[in-house]
Amino acid sequence: MARYTDDDIRKASKITCKMAGEYLGISSMAVSIGMRNNLLPIGFAIHNEERDRSYSESWSYHIIGERLIAYKYGKITEV
Repeated sequence: MARYTDDDIRKASKITCKMAGEYLGISSMAVSIGMRNNLLPIGFAIHNEERDRSYSESWSYHIIGERLIAYKYGKITEV
């Protein structure tokens, strides 16, 4: 599992669930489910209600670098 530094997260143009999971030391699935259920205060998940897509493909995630870093260090705990 690759580890990202705080600077890597700050410099990334887009932070994926995989990157966030590796940064936090959890699975990417835990990140996506946590965001879908408003349990991870690191950004937001958007459900796209298109019928021709599978359930897992119908979600988009926007992870905010500074919120991810703050969450890792315990500075924010609520959505």
